[in-house]
Amino acid sequence: MSAVELYCFRCADPMRRVRGELTCMPGEMGLSKVVETTLLQRFGERVDMCAAPPARLSAWYCPGCRDPLADDMSCSKCRETLFDLRFQLVELHPHRHER
Repeated sequence: MSAVELYCFRCADPMRRVRGELTCMPGEMGLSKVVETTLLQRFGERVDMCAAPPARLSAWYCPGCRDPLADDMSCSKCRETLFDLRFQLVELHPHRHER
């Protein structure tokens, strides 16, 4: 099993590389190269490979530490945000199965 590069921002599952594309397997969702690059730049150095699954349900999760995000789509632990990516994440990256 390869190292976790990111966690899914919708279900917090570890994303896996499938044919070169970072993919959420339960959500059947691959990331565009632009979004993948942006998320890796923001969270790639912060990925907690031993992060436990979140204890509570949320609409959004941190791709670095799996914590539920605040209402403004920010992570208090990683000090990063997904707010500026909300259009791309919602409209261009449909997640098939909700947690």
